[in-house]
Amino acid sequence: MDRITYKIKNGEIVRGVIFNILLNHGDYTLVDLKIYADGELDCLGSITMEKLEEYLKSGKLTRTLPSKAKIYIPYLGHLFTDNFVSGSHSIEWFLELVKYQIEKLKLDNDIPSICIINFKEWLIEPNETNFEKLKSAYEKLPNDQKRLFEMIDSKDPLIEIMNSNIKNLTKVQREYYLNDYFEGEWIEIK
Repeated sequence: MDRITYKIKNGEIVRGVIFNILLNHGDYTLVDLKIYADGELDCLGSITMEKLEEYLKSGKLTRTLPSKAKIYIPYLGHLFTDNFVSGSHSIEWFLELVKYQIEKLKLDNDIPSICIINFKEWLIEPNETNFEKLKSAYEKLPNDQKRLFEMIDSKDPLIEIMNSNIKNLTKVQREYYLNDYFEGEWIEIK
């Protein structure tokens, strides 16, 4: 299951997905590889496909582990591998997967982006017009793509709001969603 992300570029929302990958610095750290519909990659900063390939071939980034490796997982701690079973896929296979994901995101980018923008507008100004715009965009999403913010459907706030037809959130709830899902991109809400 893909972890969903987005970024704002030139005032537009660009959807993305997050893959996990390992940073090799003697020990290993689980890090995010963010892949966006515009072809940009973010892993420890903005990188190109060429740089990703270079990191994979040099071993700086990897998808495999040796036995007895120490892995740091953020917010969890260190783990030690014993009999780690890694995928048998090649670096070339993984790079093709990244390219495929970019193309897939390009095709799927319009309706989810509109829905995300409408959700933000409704949180800032929760009137009936903004709610109907949000609901209309949400209903255009295919059922298997209604999850826009969280990996698990039951934790995605938009799914809960739309399924329960919740039109009124408190100012505190709206501020929480704006801060959590839109990185505080608001000045003052009513």
